[in-house]
Amino acid sequence: MNRTILAIRGRANQGKSKTICKVIEKLVKPPEAAKITNETTGESGDDKWLLADYHSGDRIVRIGITSEGDPGRTLKELLERFVDEPCDIILCASRTRGETLKWVRQARDKGSYDLIWLSNMRLEPEDPSDIDQIERQQDRCNEASANYVFGVMMELID
Repeated sequence: MNRTILAIRGRANQGKSKTICKVIEKLVKPPEAAKITNETTGESGDDKWLLADYHSGDRIVRIGITSEGDPGRTLKELLERFVDEPCDIILCASRTRGETLKWVRQARDKGSYDLIWLSNMRLEPEDPSDIDQIERQQDRCNEASANYVFGVMMELID
């Protein structure tokens, strides 16, 4: 298995971090939780991160995940930690340009990772004034995106 970074790339406020938080939830709840050991987690506001060993058959895959995707030191520090561990799979969020994009590429280069850019589903509301409906529908989009990203991760592991 090649070490791989999965980066959900998009503009600000497009649901990248919420999608990644839902991926973390999938990993730490049954039935997947039974396959996780050496788990370390953290939170900062709405953002979460996870560092864990995922057991797949007789293999152990080190996974590092962070929903932090805004410019600031936290993403850079977590990516450096995940590379130094070393993680086999890293999942993170990134903007389309700027520091976050640079940090993802630096992690790729430092750890000799393959890099797969992903995007999440984004709602384009017919009525932008109906905030409650938009939030409900965007949550469904984030859940569908999380299922997709989780599936990509599992394909890399198997």
